[in-house]
Amino acid sequence: MKKLTKNIWQVCSRLNRWIERLSAVLHMVIIFIVAFVCSQALAFSIVYLQLLNRTEINMLCFRYINIWGILPLEEITGKLIYSNFDNIKTRIEFLMNISIALSGMLLSLVTFISYFRKNIEFRRKSCFRKKEIFKTGEDDIKIMCDFFNGANFVAVYSHSFGWLNRSDEIRKILTELANKNKLKLYTGDDIDRVKRRLKNRCENNLIECLQKSEVSLRFSYIERNNAKYLLYRQEEENHIYVINVRENNESQYLLQVISQLVR
Repeated sequence: MKKLTKNIWQVCSRLNRWIERLSAVLHMVIIFIVAFVCSQALAFSIVYLQLLNRTEINMLCFRYINIWGILPLEEITGKLIYSNFDNIKTRIEFLMNISIALSGMLLSLVTFISYFRKNIEFRRKSCFRKKEIFKTGEDDIKIMCDFFNGANFVAVYSHSFGWLNRSDEIRKILTELANKNKLKLYTGDDIDRVKRRLKNRCENNLIECLQKSEVSLRFSYIERNNAKYLLYRQEEENHIYVINVRENNESQYLLQVISQLVR
């Protein structure tokens, strides 16, 4: 079930990226089509009311709707229209109903695309990113590796640090950071116990980065590419997420304070 959910999530993510790329162009095209269809519906309504009331036909409107071949003649007059009254009235009723129905559908589509684009814009401006974890110990560590690799500084608050023994990739990345004096590890557990737990799989330089923390927290602070990031785990209603807080105007002060505290 989790695998199916993950596959659906990945398909939806790819679909969202594809729609995002086309949304701007698609939005303009749909607006143009809506304007055309709505103007057709208006012209159909004007001519139809004039036919029902037996008043003079607005020839500009009739020529506009006659692109659908209502009266396939070059020279069209009001007299000619009324001489084919029943046939023209039936065709206009049919086409008018279609144009009105299409107008409603297209307006709904425009509303959906506008809502989708606003959501994308909101997520782009937001300092928070949320990603669901389907395989604990794999998906979450993969996210950590993506952020830690090439970082200028990393500080990790954890309890047991048992996850270090489960991933060769993250041990390699953190060992490289430790060798460059760019890593700090904080544990809320007994520090000697944590070191014993890691000594069989981790190098001494990595283990020596461990420090005792008086608070039991679980998050990672990263500095890379002249920006600051925060990763932490969230569990809600049997779902697990990794939240990524990136630096922008909204989060700048928070990350600056955390930067001072973790050092």
